Amino acid sequence: MGGPAAGREPSEGPGRGEACGGRGGAEYGSAVVSALTSPGAEHKTLELVAERGPAPDELDPLFGGLVADLAGSLDAALDEDNMPLDDEPPSVRDDLAAVRPD
Repeated sequence: MGGPAAGREPSEGPGRGEACGGRGGAEYGSAVVSALTSPGAEHKTLELVAERGPAPDELDPLFGGLVADLAGSLDAALDEDNMPLDDEPPSVRDDLAAVRPD
């Protein structure tokens, strides 16, 4: 089994599935650390996709191609608007209220 894919556009929609390439868990960990420390990845949602192939040398260009999430939104930029907050279970609404400043 190969590692995550290197910045390809999957069928789910543009800007999704950007990731790193390689051979296993270390590459996933590297991608997560890069996402947490790269200014280009701020407020962006990505999905790691496993594929065979070498890891890219730089992940910042991949993060730069992603659509930024809207400030204050509970959903990622390309998520469908299919679950109003009022329809979420009470436990989900309580958890969100505990962490969101309003």
